[in-house]
Amino acid sequence: MEYAEHLIQRILDAPDHSRVAVLANELLREFQRGYSVERLRPLLASYDGGIVATAAWIASELAETARPLLSEVVPLLKHPAKRVRFHALDCLFWASIEQGSELAAAFRLLGDADSGVRWKAMHLLASLSAEKLRAGLRFLAQSEGDAELARGLSWLISSEAERPEMILAALGSDDAIMRRFAALAAARNRTELLGDVSTSGDDEVSEFARGKMRLAQQSA
Repeated sequence: MEYAEHLIQRILDAPDHSRVAVLANELLREFQRGYSVERLRPLLASYDGGIVATAAWIASELAETARPLLSEVVPLLKHPAKRVRFHALDCLFWASIEQGSELAAAFRLLGDADSGVRWKAMHLLASLSAEKLRAGLRFLAQSEGDAELARGLSWLISSEAERPEMILAALGSDDAIMRRFAALAAARNRTELLGDVSTSGDDEVSEFARGKMRLAQQSA
């Protein structure tokens, strides 16, 4: 594994070098071949945003293998760099139902300042099991600052979010968060409504629906 250590040192020494993306891909392959994911911790803890973004991307590509790194990844959901938050969200697909606090931290990014990060948060919420959504909701419900998000999430896992008329009513809400939850309800429970969602005047919601429709067509 000396080569992996060499790659890490090169990334740490010159995070802005033009070959960092190539080095990151080579390092990812080393992790996939069995190099300990624990060795990614120094990069995730770096003060350099570029290094952290590279490490977060590698962690996201390692999928469930990176679960031991969640304690380092979750704080990155508040990182000032949007690409770090984006890649950190990918790691939360592998959180367990015992990690409700971590899941709640990810769900908060449904209201992130960056549209790309919000898009990734929507895909996370669309994919997780109802049990994991409930695990995160238990923590959101404890904070007044998360009241709006908790209400939307509570609705999403209720029987109301399975009824077409309720989904369409939420889609017409004046509340942007509620419109996102309407799109999530369609993706999770009523995929036949994605066409309606795709014509929404809310660009983020309509683009999310179109993306889900494209994926469905590709897998058909």
